[in-house]
Amino acid sequence: MDRDVTLENSYADVDEHDLYASIKKAIVVRAIKDYRKALLKLKVEPENFNKKRHKAECERFFRSDWIMCLCDVDGELIMAKIKERAKWEDFHESRIC
Repeated sequence: MDRDVTLENSYADVDEHDLYASIKKAIVVRAIKDYRKALLKLKVEPENFNKKRHKAECERFFRSDWIMCLCDVDGELIMAKIKERAKWEDFHESRIC
């Protein structure tokens, strides 16, 4: 019981809007990392069903109304930038090897 009171008091000074903004940002950042990881894994195993499904789940999230509740950037644009960066990384890796 004391722990709940202590936890509640530790957030007493924090603006509720800031907390929600931090949570929204964390969700979007996690989705970006997950999508990038899905793309990279598909490069290694392009026919793997689970990896295709993971990529599709990420794309469904970025195409949903939910993404617009979390940030002001269009999900299609986010996906395009992630794909563009993945191609750029591939290009530079191939030049190094």
